Amino acid sequence: MANIGYVDVTYADEYVATHFLSTDDLRFTWEGLSDEDKEVLLQRSFESIEALPFSGHKSQPDQQTAFPRCPSTEVPNSVKAAQVENAIALSDDSTSEDAAFYEKLWQWGVESYSIGNLSERTSSGAWGRGSTTSYGIHVGWLPNCKEASMSRMTKFLKQTCTFERAKRDSRGNVQLDKFGEVIYESPRQLKCRRERVIRDVQTNTGAVLRSSTRYFTDESVEVNADDRFDGKAILEVEEYTNQLGRTEGYESYV
Repeated sequence: MANIGYVDVTYADEYVATHFLSTDDLRFTWEGLSDEDKEVLLQRSFESIEALPFSGHKSQPDQQTAFPRCPSTEVPNSVKAAQVENAIALSDDSTSEDAAFYEKLWQWGVESYSIGNLSERTSSGAWGRGSTTSYGIHVGWLPNCKEASMSRMTKFLKQTCTFERAKRDSRGNVQLDKFGEVIYESPRQLKCRRERVIRDVQTNTGAVLRSSTRYFTDESVEVNADDRFDGKAILEVEEYTNQLGRTEGYESYV
């Protein structure tokens, strides 16, 4: 199989198989593509790399590609990895939306932003803008697909919790059993960040209850008051949205 830039489809497939878990959505998406579609993505990724400015000189004067570069005669593995990673990122629809978000931040001169007490720098953050690898390769705007494909809050979530959604009727009212207790859907595991905190929360009924724990979760599952985290009812939920109006995640108090 002929190379498309620095790699071929076989190389890309082997890279995905050895660098992504079998449960990773990006791996699932890539493996579901036809070889023809993979070639298109690899070509687009290659063209993006070739459009970047690089220091030094090509190894051969008549060389058609940017790499290898003097004094090396071999294409660095990091360049091959960048082409594959970028191709995988391009297969995910959310990547272009995230790229637009970061691009606007850079245009506005925003170097960092916060979601609650979580923060991220954008000038040299998740998209590698202006960064240089250990090989001296300027990677410009090429995204790290593992980060680009998920919410900016997701990277902060290092714990897991049990989430139960309260069942609701067509009007959104919580359903109760014959004993007046909330009926919940089957529990599921979510990535989260759990923190101890003391906060008085006023519920919809006007009662003031004291919360001892708050949970940060991403946008993958919508969270509402009366749902449960780790068996405790959620008293209050704050939704975080970015400048594009997209939900980034939730801060919930139980």
